[in-house]
Amino acid sequence: MAGTLVTQVTALIFMLLFAKPIGLQIKFERVPRQALLLCALSGMTEAMGSLFTFYALIYGPATVLSPMWRISPLVTFGLAHLTLKGIEVVSLRDGVAATLIVAGVFVLSRG
Repeated sequence: MAGTLVTQVTALIFMLLFAKPIGLQIKFERVPRQALLLCALSGMTEAMGSLFTFYALIYGPATVLSPMWRISPLVTFGLAHLTLKGIEVVSLRDGVAATLIVAGVFVLSRG
């Protein structure tokens, strides 16, 4: 639990610290209730995923679990391609890049 908290809080701090230097503007706006609900659900799911990842790394060998953990670019690519049609353009080049990231992690972990 502490590891998950540290990970999430550190990400938030870095996001807030580096938003301005990289040109992002933090703008507070009223969020529709449905969007707020979906964001809250997404945050809880992300937190549970991080917690389960840390538990998995405690109970299993990191050399086996870490590559499985790193397939998230492929999952993200697949979900974006299937669910965001018309909203987000996902090209074959993006898929190849995600595949190369995952392949590189597998090669490095097998050493």
